[in-house]
Amino acid sequence: MKGKELALKALLDKGVKYIFGYTGGAIMPIFDEMEKQQVFSFIMSRHEQGAVFMAQGISRASISTSNPRVGVCMATSGPGAMNLVTGIADAMMDSVPVLSITGQVPSGVIATDAFQESDVVGVMMPLTKQTYMPLSVNDIEETIHEAMYVAATGRGGPVVVDIPKDIQNDDTDADYQFDPTTYEPDLPGFFYSPGAGPRTSQEGGGIDQPQRTADYSVRSRGHQQQRRSKSD
Repeated sequence: MKGKELALKALLDKGVKYIFGYTGGAIMPIFDEMEKQQVFSFIMSRHEQGAVFMAQGISRASISTSNPRVGVCMATSGPGAMNLVTGIADAMMDSVPVLSITGQVPSGVIATDAFQESDVVGVMMPLTKQTYMPLSVNDIEETIHEAMYVAATGRGGPVVVDIPKDIQNDDTDADYQFDPTTYEPDLPGFFYSPGAGPRTSQEGGGIDQPQRTADYSVRSRGHQQQRRSKSD
């Protein structure tokens, strides 16, 4: 499977029905695949900022129901991703879980001032619970599952997954395997329990205090480099 197919498969496995966004060159592989599959209801905004606030609406409207959802929005690289900033900052301050998937220039030209390139990870890191940039097609599905869990766990908030265009079009390895029913994200301080709230790793009485982290993660073929700064 290609990366664009894995991204949509992960969203479908997490129960996503609606996707908000605005098209652009670096995210077009995923949009083209979405149009081909005809599985999701795509609502195109007139501006990327509108898309992230629409995604917030899904989360806010469902948070007190029996089926809370994480709103999903998409945008392209450069100015498209930067137009998400206001809505993402608002989601962070209001503790609203949102997943933003952005396209990025091909991995080979990152940090070369390529056409419509912006440092999405650097800009979004202080405004989100976590930002990701998968640098291997084999990491896309796992990354999105973890991102959805991070967004909705403990104090809700936005998470960004920035996917280079070439990774969207890459094919997985022949031995690629991922089972969403058995996957457990490796999150420091939490025991994974699908559908249940988090509890801290410290045993004993008292009220569980979920940790708030500002993270970024760059993943490449089985290797993950992370830096975390934690605050109360």
